[in-house]
Amino acid sequence: MTAGADLQSTLGAVLGAVSGGAPSTPVVITSAAIASRLLALRDLAGLGVKVVIAPEAAGRLIVIDADGLAWVDGGGSVTLSEHGSAQLDDAPTHPATSATVVIDFFSRNLVGIKAVRFTSWMRRADAVAFATIA
Repeated sequence: MTAGADLQSTLGAVLGAVSGGAPSTPVVITSAAIASRLLALRDLAGLGVKVVIAPEAAGRLIVIDADGLAWVDGGGSVTLSEHGSAQLDDAPTHPATSATVVIDFFSRNLVGIKAVRFTSWMRRADAVAFATIA
């Protein structure tokens, strides 16, 4: 969606594009700069619109109808290993080279922990809309 001439009309257009113009649980996700401009214009909380600030939204104004999303938590698992090895580096190489330093868990009396979370989500086709703000 293309941003309108002003932020308030853009917000109205994006809200109108979600759930046929009547989102039951609207959530706006945007950057801190755009959120401060929005909150200076209107009291969104008073209108029942939750605002979430996320740097990842960058220059976008994203509106989600939370009732149009389904999320399933399938639980998780945690496994431990005393016999593995790891490359303890903030810029690991793959594949390993001759300069790669690998730490063996067993010889250093360490434990490797692997945690996995099983989740899935779906959205209704009209549950999300966004506009790019200049």
